[in-house]
Amino acid sequence: MSLSDQIVSPADEADESDAAAIVANDIAPMEQEALAKRQLTIEIFTHFLNISVEENREIDEKIIVKLLENLDTKDSGERDCSQELLFRIYRRFEGLRPYIRKQITNVFYRFIHETEQIDGIAELLELLKVIIKNYDVLPLADREQLLLNVLLPLHKSESLKTFNVQLESCVLDLLKENASLIPKFINGLLRLWPKTSTKKEVIFMKELVKILQITKHKQFLKILIPLFHRTAKCVSSPCVLVAEAACYLWSKKEIVRLIIKNNEDIMSIMFPTLYQVSREHWSQHIRDIVYSVLKIIKQINEDLFMQLCRTYNYKLELKVDKFIEVEGNPSETFKKPVNR
Repeated sequence: MSLSDQIVSPADEADESDAAAIVANDIAPMEQEALAKRQLTIEIFTHFLNISVEENREIDEKIIVKLLENLDTKDSGERDCSQELLFRIYRRFEGLRPYIRKQITNVFYRFIHETEQIDGIAELLELLKVIIKNYDVLPLADREQLLLNVLLPLHKSESLKTFNVQLESCVLDLLKENASLIPKFINGLLRLWPKTSTKKEVIFMKELVKILQITKHKQFLKILIPLFHRTAKCVSSPCVLVAEAACYLWSKKEIVRLIIKNNEDIMSIMFPTLYQVSREHWSQHIRDIVYSVLKIIKQINEDLFMQLCRTYNYKLELKVDKFIEVEGNPSETFKKPVNR
């Protein structure tokens, strides 16, 4: 019997008729037994991995397929075990690395294009992060394909919240090493922007802020217009968390530097929305934050700020004294708790 035949999938562990007979008192012993089994599996694998690559005939493509199948389970312990074994194989067997990458990508493609009823996406993304960061220098074309054809479409998933942390981490690692891909990715993210889910909007905006913190001016110019049109829509959102996340752009010094260099274009897009939200948003918390943002942009370009104030004061017949006279450190407003 080969080693791959000894890797038992979760579905094989117990017959359905037996499962019906399990009572609550048996759960703890079963968990201990499952843990012992996983530890034994890892020990067996470690033994085979310690054999020289040239002499090892047991670690092959069949095992890779079996481990990936075992990742698709509700059992988090089983997923962790399979993930750890895949990682050890990838680290040890350089010849299997292209095949492992290809099979991981195929799982992502199936999740994106066929069915989201696949578990283990978070674990695969964690494995992918290690691969990206530590082991392979992939050609730019391969990195672009991974970023735009795999990681970007994963943002469309209805279950994004179950793996968004791992997904964001992979995206940032790729973009840090490939700044030229930032405009393409951000434009793609803006096209996929959620229309009905405020929870996903918050996830998107928080990721966008982190990407902008590593964006250079050259790349920023390519996404400036669509980026701030979307930001304006988010600032005016009735959802407090969405509006708050959008305002955080002005709390990050790296992003403020980019805004200063392009303040005229950005202020012409943002000012009407900021002005209206500062007076009409239902949440006092958001109004406070927007007052601080207005104070910041006033400091950036006071002449243009006053010109826009006069323009919109005439159109909307609103007073501007309230936010012009904001006192204190604007950044402090961003630390206030949300009033729900």
